[in-house]
Amino acid sequence: MEDNTFFSEEEEEFGENFRRFLVQRHPNPERIGCPDSSILRDIAFRRKIAPETIEKVVAHTMKCSECSRDALDYVAEYEEHKQATAE
Repeated sequence: MEDNTFFSEEEEEFGENFRRFLVQRHPNPERIGCPDSSILRDIAFRRKIAPETIEKVVAHTMKCSECSRDALDYVAEYEEHKQATAE
């Protein structure tokens, strides 16, 4: 029987562990150096952003739990929006 799921259980578990790592590893409650939340949302929604801005924001996000959490939330929002508009 063929498994039609996009990710295996191990890949799903890895992804979830990586998400937890990102949002817990580098706390930044004062949000020092954080980009404006609209930029994170624009990136998640795949809006046109200058490549150098994307690089800078992604580098920061990998070192900032708060921005990682926000980015993951925006990606989930984008996926929901994409599904809602496809129906």
